[in-house]
Amino acid sequence: MKNNKLQMIDSDYKNRHLKTQSFRQWLRFFKNEMFRCKIIPINVIFYGEINVVNYKNGFKFALIKAASQQIFCNDLYNMVCVIFSKGSFSWGQGDISGELPLGGFVVLDGNETIRYKNSSDNEIIICLIPYFYFKSCNIKCICITTDSVYSDCVYTLIESMLVSKKNRLFKMQAVANLLVLIFSEDKEITSENKECQKVIDFIKDNALNSWLDMDYISTSLGVSKSKIHKLLKSNGISYSYLVKGLRVVELEKKISHERNKTLTQLCYECGFNSISNANIQFKSIKKISISEYKNTLNKVS
Repeated sequence: MKNNKLQMIDSDYKNRHLKTQSFRQWLRFFKNEMFRCKIIPINVIFYGEINVVNYKNGFKFALIKAASQQIFCNDLYNMVCVIFSKGSFSWGQGDISGELPLGGFVVLDGNETIRYKNSSDNEIIICLIPYFYFKSCNIKCICITTDSVYSDCVYTLIESMLVSKKNRLFKMQAVANLLVLIFSEDKEITSENKECQKVIDFIKDNALNSWLDMDYISTSLGVSKSKIHKLLKSNGISYSYLVKGLRVVELEKKISHERNKTLTQLCYECGFNSISNANIQFKSIKKISISEYKNTLNKVS
């Protein structure tokens, strides 16, 4: 009897779906079913598929798979926006911005202008949660939850929505409740957090240099190698995986946009010392080989 009640509530929604290669149709659908915004396609050839679910309690869920695009929105008043992807994406709000090269999620305040850009066609989830769910706590302008004890739970819940549509509403409500706890923590940025971010930024700036190693980072920043490992580990980051991920993401972009260059050129430009090494790293991150990825691009074009 209890399961029937859950199913009845979770089915209390309107579902809208679109699959198209027309950017005008995509923009019109997005404005009608999601929110008013400005969208700029990154590639000449556009394609996109989106499934939008509007729940009667004010929640909105969208599963998106589309060519690279930039979205600018300032029409999400009294909504909190959660963006999730397993692929690389960048985000911004006001004068604050960031990038998640290996995917993850970010929480943004809809009362301010939101900027978002995906650099690949990985699936994206956008959850819009009514502001009143957070009335008892102070919503930060930007909340990246990598440093919260609840962030793994939020990530797992949102990730499960990619696999199954069952009980999505209840999962979004659970995410909202966890975000309340995260906001309520009001955790200050410690000097150690700042030091870790400095290390991460340096790695991002130099990841495409094939000679980048821990010795170079340590010497350049004046921080011991053991301290660097400790800082990264405390934030759940592996040095080797971060470097590998940044190089793979850049190689993915270059294969898509710089087709006049040879694969050997692109691999060296992204910090790999050989095509075979690049292919191993690419497949470990993207779960497909470089040739398989190039084939998907050829099919689209």
